Amino acid sequence: MRFIPQRNHVFGADYKLISDVASKIEEKEAAQGTHSLTEAERVIDLVIRAWGLIENGGFQYFYEQELDAESVARAYEAIGCSRCAEIMRLSLSLFPDSVLRAGWDERVAFMQKNEEMFYNTSCLFWDANTETEKRFAEFIRANVCSIPCWRPDDRSPAK
Repeated sequence: MRFIPQRNHVFGADYKLISDVASKIEEKEAAQGTHSLTEAERVIDLVIRAWGLIENGGFQYFYEQELDAESVARAYEAIGCSRCAEIMRLSLSLFPDSVLRAGWDERVAFMQKNEEMFYNTSCLFWDANTETEKRFAEFIRANVCSIPCWRPDDRSPAK
């Protein structure tokens, strides 16, 4: 199961909905591959991955992985979290083009050298991330027909 942020969290209906849908998408992806995901499922998958990584270890942890920051920014925009998308793009702009093209080792070395800058950007994201859970759940509810791996009878009743 992918990590879903739990920082100072009260587990309500939105959290359960997100967790249930993320589990179904993870199962589908494991069985059929990433190419099998619908656009809505891909948005959910990208946000879940990024949300967990950034909440757990900031942008330093995010950029140690192989997620595409621009795709993640577009996914955050799709769920209605434009400030998170903006900060995601800001974090990407901190890298010189030469470092981005060079590869993982160079990216990690650059982040270590500029740890405070990436930490400060992570703090901006954490502050902006307060609405993510609510917006994420709203996106899922609005796109239920585009999430075929999660049937309506899988849904938890709203509380």
